[in-house]
Amino acid sequence: MPAAARPTSVAVLDDYHGLAASYLRDVDTTKLDITVYRDTILPSPGGAAERLIDRLHRHEVLVTMRERTPINRELIDALPNLKVILTTGLRNLGIDVEYAKGKGIVVAGTPNAPVP
Repeated sequence: MPAAARPTSVAVLDDYHGLAASYLRDVDTTKLDITVYRDTILPSPGGAAERLIDRLHRHEVLVTMRERTPINRELIDALPNLKVILTTGLRNLGIDVEYAKGKGIVVAGTPNAPVP
């Protein structure tokens, strides 16, 4: 008997207002393992980059709620499982879109403001 497929690991970033739960209430969690992070870890001298990498290394999908966490080349290179970056809006200046796409990572955004 084949082993059951493990759920896709999803990280929702920067949900400091706690809004993700209302958007995710109808999501099938048998296929997605969703972790919501309400705080922000910014890469800076003194280990924050390592803390951010430690937090996100297992995730395959990053969902950005804001432009707070920069998803730059260094972070992209440190996340071997990353396959998809989703953002609210069509533009997010915190994401190095071209670099991510060049690494085969899908980057997508919403055309309008999300409605719960």
